[in-house]
Amino acid sequence: MFSPLSRRGLCVLAVCLVPWLTVGQTTDDSYRDNKGTEFVLSFVENFQRAGHRPQLLISGTSPEPSSVVVDVPLVGFTSIVNVRFGEVATVNLPRDGVEMRGSRKGRHAVSIRAEDDIIVYGVFTERDSTDGYLGLPIDVLGTEYLVPCSTVTSNRPEEGFVHIPSEFGLVGAYDNTTVVIVPSQPVVFEDQSYDAKARITTTLGKIETLQIQSSDDLTGSLIISSKPVAVLSGNVFASVGTRAEVRGSGAHIAEMIPPVSTWGKQFALVPLKERDKGDVFRVLASKDNTQVFQIYQKCDGILDRPIGSTADCIARADPFMMLIPAVSQYATNYSFTTVDFAVLRLVGTYHLNIVVSTAEKNGLRLNDNPLDSQVQWTVIPGTKMSAARLDVMCGSHTLVHVSPGVTFGVSLYGFTDWDGYGYPGGLRLTAGAWWAGTPQGVDAGPNINDKEFLIDPQYNREDIRNMAPTDIPPEAVQWKDYTESKVLIIGFCAMLLVLVIAALIQIQNRCKDDISSTSMEVLELEDPSSDH
Repeated sequence: MFSPLSRRGLCVLAVCLVPWLTVGQTTDDSYRDNKGTEFVLSFVENFQRAGHRPQLLISGTSPEPSSVVVDVPLVGFTSIVNVRFGEVATVNLPRDGVEMRGSRKGRHAVSIRAEDDIIVYGVFTERDSTDGYLGLPIDVLGTEYLVPCSTVTSNRPEEGFVHIPSEFGLVGAYDNTTVVIVPSQPVVFEDQSYDAKARITTTLGKIETLQIQSSDDLTGSLIISSKPVAVLSGNVFASVGTRAEVRGSGAHIAEMIPPVSTWGKQFALVPLKERDKGDVFRVLASKDNTQVFQIYQKCDGILDRPIGSTADCIARADPFMMLIPAVSQYATNYSFTTVDFAVLRLVGTYHLNIVVSTAEKNGLRLNDNPLDSQVQWTVIPGTKMSAARLDVMCGSHTLVHVSPGVTFGVSLYGFTDWDGYGYPGGLRLTAGAWWAGTPQGVDAGPNINDKEFLIDPQYNREDIRNMAPTDIPPEAVQWKDYTESKVLIIGFCAMLLVLVIAALIQIQNRCKDDISSTSMEVLELEDPSSDH
């Protein structure tokens, strides 16, 4: 059995502003999730160029087959596959049609359309440089994003880079979308230099892309758009540690980022399996003065005290970046597939992290079978929830509960000696996309006047968006509460980590009402049991 303070990693309950919410039965069908019928996706730039192609892993949600059309307009590529629940189709994509390169606009995107709801993963399996992400459909995209990246650590001039960049990319979901970007670091975009916190204003069409790169950490960059866009972020190639100290290997990291409107407040952080020294968790807040409370369990109780400081590791490490689902984002069933390291002629191990109500853990079914009796469960301190880590075989899997309304969290990941990947098994997000809510001077559509609201799925979005706020039926929308703060947590896997102290802290973040300021502090949670 693992201990939350074991050398295997970190088991943290991160609670922000409100009490812990118990996972249990739910009958609310209004929430949207990562399942959908239309996606627009892309891939941020990967340093390695060994000839491997980006992939889509597509799974169905119904026992009946569903037809899926995959288009890459830039190079005229089309593929049609049929999928059903429990089966996964792999589509190899032309790299030159879907990988964004440099700090510029383009049309490097893939469109996915299906007859019924599907689940999509984007995977970039390159030599010693693999990562993947959970694709989000158009109906859950938003108009406000804060970007997480990793610290830029390489100091070797390679591929024309003095420092291999951090990066984020956007894909337009609708034509005539005005986008304002406030980078947290100086950048060059379309051959024009911008200072940190300067505004970059541009327009995207549907399936049009842009990527921004910097030789410094772009975490905290702000994106505001007049219509929903897809956002991905990561690093071309990164190691865990400081730029001056890191030596040896690294990896490409990438994730698809959910909009701020879907972020959460409670997170259960479970250590990754087969990691000797732990994991790093990076916390981003949506508002200023957000309190983040961490609980660690030790044999003699729970520790809580003000945070001290963190340091950087100096060991060689191949990281990957993985979005940590908030408890409010847990789903009721999952159909997923592992990344196949065999395409790289490598042998890997494949794992799941599961978080569920302790009272419901015996009702889980993996591939229609009860979990192995040898699975070890650990109760998360201060909650009615338990966590477990499972080994799985390479391939396709399903994980459901015998009671259809029970929600639970799943993260999947895998390792080789020099590579790894990770992404959430699924996410329950929100009932609709946020429209408008843009800063002054950005055209958000007629009669919106800097308002933001959540449109009930039964109403036509365009009709509601084009109404004056006073004419919108009150039952059709939920107005956004700007006083509410939420957080996003990204996990970074590495081989060696450093000191962290259980904390009650204040982390500063840019406030939406002050778009000119994007300065922020990033809270990184690391394994307190590591030896240094």
